[in-house]
Amino acid sequence: MIEIIQHNASRNELDLINQYVAMILHWNKKINITSRNITKERIYDFICEGIAITKLLGDNKSVSVADVGSGAGFPGIILAILGYKNCHLIEINTKKAAFLQYTNAELNLGIKVHNKDVRSVNLENLDYIVSKAVTSAENLMELCVNIKNTSTKTILCKNSEVSNFDSRIITLNSKNVSREYKLITC
Repeated sequence: MIEIIQHNASRNELDLINQYVAMILHWNKKINITSRNITKERIYDFICEGIAITKLLGDNKSVSVADVGSGAGFPGIILAILGYKNCHLIEINTKKAAFLQYTNAELNLGIKVHNKDVRSVNLENLDYIVSKAVTSAENLMELCVNIKNTSTKTILCKNSEVSNFDSRIITLNSKNVSREYKLITC
């Protein structure tokens, strides 16, 4: 599965991604930061989904991004590994937030982890909110009232249809492998 992401990542970024995957698998044995039965292939699929998001974020690596309900760090840690410098990971679960803090320190990413309910986080001038299916799009927009402004864009990783929002299919191709990711923007 790693060949899918090689077209978009440097050797150093690939090394960081592989370290991150090892940390997920190690920590997941102790605490449930993702599904207990998650496979390495599924983790790489989530990583590719994060890479697909970069197609919407663009080349400006200084944009501010909040990953709401970050969990194991999808997609926020991937964005930080790929060079986005102003990432906020918001996770209410203390054990998952501890994993995010550990990963941040071990990989020297410089992200900001907020171990709080998103409703109690205040961020100014936030460019993007990203989230991996933490709740419905409508509910997420309500929960994020303190961190978004009129120019904040939201990108959701969803597998189902979401009404009243635009969706975009991003395809990643590498070594004769093609994967599609549906991203919802609001």
